[in-house]
Amino acid sequence: MFKMNNRNLTAVVLMAFLFLITLETSKAMFDMDCCYAYSKGLPPLKQITGYTEQKSNEVCNLHAIVLHLNHMDVCVDPDDKRVKQILLWLSKKLRKMSEMS
Repeated sequence: MFKMNNRNLTAVVLMAFLFLITLETSKAMFDMDCCYAYSKGLPPLKQITGYTEQKSNEVCNLHAIVLHLNHMDVCVDPDDKRVKQILLWLSKKLRKMSEMS
């Protein structure tokens, strides 16, 4: 029969703790919001509130631009000519806003 002394109890608690930390870390990595495909259409400019760039060499596997709308995000192809025009429009809008303040 297995006797539980202080050393064994400490080892079991430590192993359980490390297991939970590993589980939470891997869960956090998989809970990341990633784009897995590009949207076929583009939203109207007036609906876009901002954007972020998703790089394929980080957590997610697809290089994408994530356009932020009021209640959702849209994943688009960063090489699309229309997406580049949207990014240019957003940067001009941001520059204009910074000049006003």
